[in-house]
Amino acid sequence: MRLKLAFLTLSFCLILYQPTSADPVRLAPDEGLMGKFSQSRFLAGFDKPIISAGQFFLLPGTALIWQTEKPFKSFMVIDDEGISQSVAGKEISKLSIAQFPSLSVLRDVLEDSLSGNWEPLETMTGSKTVRDTDSWRLEFIPAESDVKFPFTALSFEMTDYLDKIDIKKGEEDRDIITFSDQQKAPLGDVRSAAQKSRQAPL
Repeated sequence: MRLKLAFLTLSFCLILYQPTSADPVRLAPDEGLMGKFSQSRFLAGFDKPIISAGQFFLLPGTALIWQTEKPFKSFMVIDDEGISQSVAGKEISKLSIAQFPSLSVLRDVLEDSLSGNWEPLETMTGSKTVRDTDSWRLEFIPAESDVKFPFTALSFEMTDYLDKIDIKKGEEDRDIITFSDQQKAPLGDVRSAAQKSRQAPL
């Protein structure tokens, strides 16, 4: 009787126990990340968001490459110099970090979050990543300071990798970017995939 009761108690505990998610993946020094993205840009004065989608290629310490495929093809590179965008192989815009220093914050936020390097972000936000039932999250609202941020609030959601980032830029302006099909790979493989996607040398 006691053995049967103990078995039933153990079975009940196993039913109640829900395993929590593992820690997010952190890229090794010789690894990069690639996958798909979908971006919804909400702008004041527009009833509907502007939707774009494509592929991304992260080369930590070098560049984050944004290959937009919808609604039209474009190629954007975020690196130590700033942000440049090209269409059909021709550069159409370029913003330098020298002119806009706050871009370096945005670059670091994107690279660290996609790399799974959460410690610098926790230091910046002054808070820790919080574990939900099957995911993690981190939120940040900058306090008034001498540091100029290119956003008014950030919200991250992640499982194995970063799944969503919500970048608020004002009362109505915001970007919500979701990531899928993330794959880590050696840096050379990620670079080759980016070159193949663009069909031109980087």
